[in-house]
Order: sequence, then structure tokens, then C-alpha cells
Amino acid sequence: MRPRTLLVAMMALWVSAAMSVACSPLETTSPVTGTTIEEAGTAAPGPAGLPEYAYRSAQAVRGYQVAIAEKELLSVLPCYCGCGQDAENYENLADCFFVPDGDFNSHAANCQICLEQAEDAARWKLEGLTTKEIRDRTDREYEGRGKPTDTPPIA
Repeated sequence: MRPRTLLVAMMALWVSAAMSVACSPLETTSPVTGTTIEEAGTAAPGPAGLPEYAYRSAQAVRGYQVAIAEKELLSVLPCYCGCGQDAENYENLADCFFVPDGDFNSHAANCQICLEQAEDAARWKLEGLTTKEIRDRTDREYEGRGKPTDTPPIA
């Protein structure tokens, strides 16, 4: 085989592989609730269901589902997205998903770090880690990604 033909064949194979990865379907099931994005999508916007902005991606839906199911856990975890710079409104990861009156906060829907942290915390809990172990792991895994919230340590 000529070098040019080999190069073209290799590039075609690489493009094909890249497309299959890039176009693979998104994970659409919550790791905590087991609810699919399609099931979550039937909820009415607002306090009775997820708000419209939570449907911007499958990951956002999963993040808000985790936040609902694990609000207590997220409330003892610092957020590392940088929202800690606004200490008046953000004290922990739960604040990225909920405002003080209990309604939803749109911040997390557009924040990759908040969504990743929520999913990681839920996964680590399912793996059997204690709340303190989840906090310690969160601090190790996310340190340096942004100014964390000033969340009190777990004794």
C-alpha cells in the first residue's frame, strides 16, 4: 500500500472512531433516583417539578435530581466552581441548586463543576463512603478548580 493511501485510510478510520464517540448517546438516567430524562421532562416547571433551565442537558437534569434526593449531603459539601466569591448567596453545594426559600437556583444548570460535584457525591455515597469521606474526597478532587464556598468542616 502506498504511503498516501495508507495515510488517507488511517485518517478515515480515526474520523470514524471520533464520530462514534462524539455522537454516542448521553447517559440519561439519574444515578440516585433512577429517573430518566424523559420521565423527568414530564414534570411541570417550578416547585412541583424541575424548572425549564434544568432541562438544558441530560447532565443538568441528573444534577438537579441528585440535588433533590441528596440535599442534606450537598449542604455539607463546599462548591469549587468559584461561587464562593459570593459568600452572601453561596455557602455550600446545595446553594448552587436551591435558593434559601427552597425554590430552585438556576446557577447549577449552567455550571459544569456544580453538576460534576453533585453526581460525584451521589456516586460516592452509593459506593458506601461516609459523609465525611465524601467531603474529604470532594476537597481532594476539586481543590484548585475555583474559590470554594466557606462550608464548615465535618467533625
